[in-house]
Amino acid sequence: MSAKPYLVFIICLLFVSCVVGQNDLSYYKSVLDSTKSKTQKLSILDSILKLTRGKDHKAYVFHTEEYVELAKELKLYDKAARAAIRSFYYINSVLNDPDRGIKLVEGILPYENQLTTSRMKGGLYLKRADGYANGKDLNIAIDNFNKALERFTEKDSFQVADVYLFRGRAKSYSGDFFGGIEDYRKSYEYFESLKDKEYMLNAQQGIITIYSMNGFLEDAKKERGKLLELAKEDKFINLRLTEHYNQSIDYKKQDLISEREKELLKAAQYINEKTDLYYKSLVYGELSDFYGEQKNLEASVKYLDLIETELKKDVSIDNYVWSSYYTSKANYLKNIGNFNTALDYALRKNKIALIFDFKEDIMNTQKLLSEIYEEKGDHYNSIKYFKKYNHLKDSLFGVTKANALVYYQTLYETEKKEKEIVEKNSEIDLLEETNAYKKKQFIVGSLGLTALFGFILMIRNRRHLKKSQLLQEKYTQDLLVSQEEERKRVSKDLHDSIGQSLLLIKNKVVLNKDDSTKDIVDSAIEEVRSISRALHPFQIQELGITRGIENVISQVDETTDLFISSEIDNIDDVFSQEKEVNIFRIVQESLNNIIKHANAEAVRVDIVKKNRFIFMTIKDNGVGFDFSERFNDFKSLGLKTLKERTKFLNGIMSVDSEKNKGTTLEFRIPTK
Repeated sequence: MSAKPYLVFIICLLFVSCVVGQNDLSYYKSVLDSTKSKTQKLSILDSILKLTRGKDHKAYVFHTEEYVELAKELKLYDKAARAAIRSFYYINSVLNDPDRGIKLVEGILPYENQLTTSRMKGGLYLKRADGYANGKDLNIAIDNFNKALERFTEKDSFQVADVYLFRGRAKSYSGDFFGGIEDYRKSYEYFESLKDKEYMLNAQQGIITIYSMNGFLEDAKKERGKLLELAKEDKFINLRLTEHYNQSIDYKKQDLISEREKELLKAAQYINEKTDLYYKSLVYGELSDFYGEQKNLEASVKYLDLIETELKKDVSIDNYVWSSYYTSKANYLKNIGNFNTALDYALRKNKIALIFDFKEDIMNTQKLLSEIYEEKGDHYNSIKYFKKYNHLKDSLFGVTKANALVYYQTLYETEKKEKEIVEKNSEIDLLEETNAYKKKQFIVGSLGLTALFGFILMIRNRRHLKKSQLLQEKYTQDLLVSQEEERKRVSKDLHDSIGQSLLLIKNKVVLNKDDSTKDIVDSAIEEVRSISRALHPFQIQELGITRGIENVISQVDETTDLFISSEIDNIDDVFSQEKEVNIFRIVQESLNNIIKHANAEAVRVDIVKKNRFIFMTIKDNGVGFDFSERFNDFKSLGLKTLKERTKFLNGIMSVDSEKNKGTTLEFRIPTK
């Protein structure tokens, strides 16, 4: 078509647009169907996209796909790339169809060399990475984030900062926590150079989230306090809301009910008319769940009603909002006994959770489904979903490398001390055997002595054996005490000596403004502190023996494939500090023995306080063993150490085990 007819068409189009109005989509669509010019169709589609964007998501995405295909036919690749990148959020997050978004982007990648800007080239890979990060494949997502970085240039600083921010999130969810923290820090530095305080704080928020994911709740709380101090400006309301909400979730993990409620109410104070529906659904939903757990159904339905009121106002609701709402609705209906409708909402939630593929969210949904089916009397489905819940629970991300280092360091120190104890016991046993042989010779040579002389010898022999036995027990108990004192000393030396030296090094590094070295020193300081805490169970002094035992059970549960169940009575302030350490070690060493030798799938730990005794039972379904063979084998360090610790507590230890039938360890310890 010549330029003149095209110009006439555009003038007519503008004239008719003024007559029928800018928002008459039906008009544009009719013109689109009637014209045969691809160039004119592209112009009309551009007008349709402007009218539908943010209003009719499905129409906007459909016409974007038309626009992209037509632009490629006309070899207008920049226009095609720009339209695809602009629409990706609506496809990926609002319509929650990442496959569709990835397909749209991948249709342009063969023409990458025809694109004129690095922003377009990197932007396509950034969007494809977003699609794979949305519940598809985090490894592929990270690979595409890397390709995006390769294509962006120095002038694309904001986009590079975005890549580091989103890649940090993907790495943390894939289990690469240190890589995630490193990316968040790089993102922070880029946004700092761009003087974008909001996104700087978002990057710091990502690091705090990693702390929470790995159970470093005190560190997360400390850093969160600093972040809230920096976010006092009005424009950071959503960030403050989010951090109070996240702190409430950390308190939920710790069963701190009143603290959890306070943080949720603080988060709710930041909600206003301008607050995004996503944040409203998170906070109101969690408040509804909280009060439902406390059996305050009036407050629970109040916050659920607030969510439903907001849902009626907003036409552009994404699956993140629906996910939060379905959870709260299902919980409330379960609490009031409407199990059939509760099940319907829980299944809707499960469908979205599986799409997003956030393991913790799926795990909690499986647990909710199991509880609802149990209430309905459908035991088959209840057990099915409970098994899924347990499987996910066991497969969730473990602790960080620092935690793993501490854990294995603890095992190493324990085994080393156990070896020392057994070697000393072996020397005492050998001495007893030598004495017994000499006594036998003496008895044979003394057959002619009188009965009185024999009686005196018998008394002397009994006293000697008793003395030897007492000596052995005292030596072993002293060695156990010495072991704990040595651990405590090493722990203190690490903290006071090496820790202080590292702090001095850090101060000098800070003065030299060497940020990369400072990060390395910070990491070393944290590892030294972690090892120091693990060598001696200071958690007993800080949290009490009950919480200390719960923590070691939780650590084993999170870092192994074992399914662990437990029921533990409160035994705080029952024993002396010295005895508490031995009780803690009995539980810790029993679990270590199961991990190393039992090849078990499940473990049960019960600690019951009854009358004047504490009864501890640790049972596994592993391969079992012949107790007499194992106990008499000097290579078996664990059982001998457990027996000596039990004697130290004036308790009784019993072992019930058969090959291929599991093992039960029982300890009865007097409280006085």
